[in-house]
Amino acid sequence: MRRNESQETELSALRRENARLKAELAEARLHSTGTAGKLFKAGKERLSFMQRVADALPIPVYYKNMQGVYIGYNEAFEKFITSTGSGDSALVGSTVLDVHAVLNRRVGMQIEKDEKAFLADPGRGSEKTYVLKTWSGDTRVVTNKKNILYDSDDKPKYLVGGVLDITGLKLAEKHLRQTTAQLNTTLNAMSEMIMCFDADLTLLWANRAARTALGGSRKRFTGRNWRQIWEKGENPDSEDRPVWRVMKNSLDFSTGKIKTKDGHIYEVHAYPVRSRGKKLTGVVEVALDITEHEAVKARARIHQEQLMLADKMKSLGVLIGGVAHEINNPNNFISINIGLLEKIWKDSRPALRKQIKHHPEFKLGNIPACRLEASIDDLLSGIKDGSERIGRIIDSLKTYMRNAPNDVKQPFNLNLAVENAIFLLKNQIVKATTRFTVTQRCEIIPVCAVRQKIEQVIINVLQNACQALSSRSQRIEVESFVDPEKSAAVVKITDSGIGIVPENLKYITDPFFTTKRESGGTGLGLSISSAILEDCKGRFNFTSGPGKGTSVEIILPLADESAVLND
Repeated sequence: MRRNESQETELSALRRENARLKAELAEARLHSTGTAGKLFKAGKERLSFMQRVADALPIPVYYKNMQGVYIGYNEAFEKFITSTGSGDSALVGSTVLDVHAVLNRRVGMQIEKDEKAFLADPGRGSEKTYVLKTWSGDTRVVTNKKNILYDSDDKPKYLVGGVLDITGLKLAEKHLRQTTAQLNTTLNAMSEMIMCFDADLTLLWANRAARTALGGSRKRFTGRNWRQIWEKGENPDSEDRPVWRVMKNSLDFSTGKIKTKDGHIYEVHAYPVRSRGKKLTGVVEVALDITEHEAVKARARIHQEQLMLADKMKSLGVLIGGVAHEINNPNNFISINIGLLEKIWKDSRPALRKQIKHHPEFKLGNIPACRLEASIDDLLSGIKDGSERIGRIIDSLKTYMRNAPNDVKQPFNLNLAVENAIFLLKNQIVKATTRFTVTQRCEIIPVCAVRQKIEQVIINVLQNACQALSSRSQRIEVESFVDPEKSAAVVKITDSGIGIVPENLKYITDPFFTTKRESGGTGLGLSISSAILEDCKGRFNFTSGPGKGTSVEIILPLADESAVLND
């Protein structure tokens, strides 16, 4: 081992001091029977005991003077230096650079540099980590902890240190990092949103799917409270939420759905995290966006309802056809015979007038002679008008119930569909309002669709308008016109009823959404009507407000007018 001149000089001084101490020890032995000798012997035994205690420690321990020269160590340190340093067991009088001059020279230089900085400003101690090679070819990671011992005058006297081998800990940390990275990669690849909360429901970790879906524009996601994350959800504080059921009822699993204000629907599963003592320490929440799945289910339900409705309408069509036939036969009899009665009355009128002239008190059916002629005219006219109205009702029902496949679209005048829908709902409209107006701004409004289905849409909107009125003094206006800028045909139905609150307006065409569930509403009318319009490349346009009434525009693409005229 190489040493510089100053180190050699210091080593010689230590040897001379050691020789002096040995001489004093020999002299003290001669006088050991005295009190001083007993004290010396006790001190020696104490030092020997302290060395044995140090040697019994499994942790390498050393101590140096303030110049960084080793003046003592335990057996564990000697073994450690033998495996990583010079291999020379005579460490007293050496420095750290002497010890690590061969195998770990660069590390030794760094240790010496750190030690000098520490001795210049001791503070509260020093703790540094180093990587050392061993003579067997291994690599050891160690932590070197140091502190200062002070003398009775509170002056720095010795440097004391210990070496902790943390190689196993570092390997465990590395393995943990790798495992964590692999786990994060796996969890981030999942489409399910996974979030871990502590007992206060503060977010500790979330995978990529959760950060993307719920993180919003703010960069920091972890650290938020559960309520903040789901604040856009409906009733986030509801005790029916899975996370609350797990927290409050000590459940092992809970599931439910959360619908957010942007229309997304999430299926949420909550699992408790417990300590070894079974104390709840957190919750893991797994959420999956099932918006599309729910939409498919809703469409399937609508389709099923439409099939059921179609079957009912088919049965109703057969029934109406039979009833119409049974009504039409006697009505035909009435319409045919009324003409004959009118001729008989015409021929009888002169004889009746002559009779009345000679017998003014004459009566027929308790009708005075002076009113008899006018009364018979009114009676015949009423019978004729009633028969014609029955005929129009039967024709309208036959037209409305006529089978027409979805793919058979034909051009027709939209005004005729409006008129027929109003005619069929005339009784309901009369009961709902005394202020009903119809305006047709164009004589012909050509569209290409299934007429019966468009009539169904108009009837549905008109029925909703009637049901929205709370008084017969409120109005309903129906207007049909052409929008040349959009090349569209429009039927606009406006009522002055209760109106629709904004939060409901965006869901108004959703399947099964209704505010009239108590009165038998199914929430399918506008949903089916919207599907009918979409099939014709049309759409609804709603304008409404609480207490301000509702305006509904049924918008359809214009067709070729010549096709309607030729038809």
